[in-house]
Amino acid sequence: MTQQPKQPVVYILQCRDGTLYTGWTNDIEKRLRAHNDGAGAKYTRARRPVTLVYLERAADAAAAQRREWAIKQLSRAQKAALAASYQQKEQKGMGKMPTMDEAQTLLEQYNKEPFHLRHAQIVSGVMRYFAKQHDPEHEEFWAVVGLLHDLDFEQYPDEHCVKTREIMQSLGYDASLIHAVASHGYQCTPIDVKPEAYMEKMLYAVDELTGLIGAVAIMRPSKSVGDLELKSVKKKYKTPAFAAGCSREVIAAGADMLGMDLDALIEQTILAMRSLMGELEI
Repeated sequence: MTQQPKQPVVYILQCRDGTLYTGWTNDIEKRLRAHNDGAGAKYTRARRPVTLVYLERAADAAAAQRREWAIKQLSRAQKAALAASYQQKEQKGMGKMPTMDEAQTLLEQYNKEPFHLRHAQIVSGVMRYFAKQHDPEHEEFWAVVGLLHDLDFEQYPDEHCVKTREIMQSLGYDASLIHAVASHGYQCTPIDVKPEAYMEKMLYAVDELTGLIGAVAIMRPSKSVGDLELKSVKKKYKTPAFAAGCSREVIAAGADMLGMDLDALIEQTILAMRSLMGELEI
């Protein structure tokens, strides 16, 4: 099925040195990654990381280009005022966002099995690893989402993600957190919430993949990801009976959502899990 083109947007970025950069794009997530990867504009390349501080939708590419030009004519103070009004609008009505300690306490309230607690910690750590690369301003948010993604699974496996949404809503948690957690169960659980943000797509991909990588690692003499190589994971990936509970379809779909080659996703996730070796025995 042919994907519909995304709506153009005009954006303002705040660079590491406090300066502001204005641009337009048809894919803000991809463009923001490019800026932070050094593949964006020459101006932002030497001023990374950059943070999105303003976003405005345009009717079409021509309108976006006109609006970009108009914003570039504004003074820095005027651009800063635009960004401030946008941030206030975005934050209006926001619910509670738990800290990592609060998220851990909630996790342990609903989960007692060491396997489930360990999985939550691994996914959280992997999400934090990727946040440092792609969204450093929201590193803890990525980690909290990873920690709580399977909150209800131990007690309510048949209502996975449904109960989590109910629990989080009752606690007054922010809608963005609830959506992010629910989206990892897309087409796999009773709640049909599609991953939209880059962070949600990453969670969708690495949730199953960390399980597969962990299963491969424990079969090795070292029982560790420390010496695990891509080829070992790919070999088991192609063996459906091995770690059958780790959906290859979801992993592949996640890689596709991210626009990543499957091998690259696996390699990066191995590195992410390896970064946790000092905290967890993996």
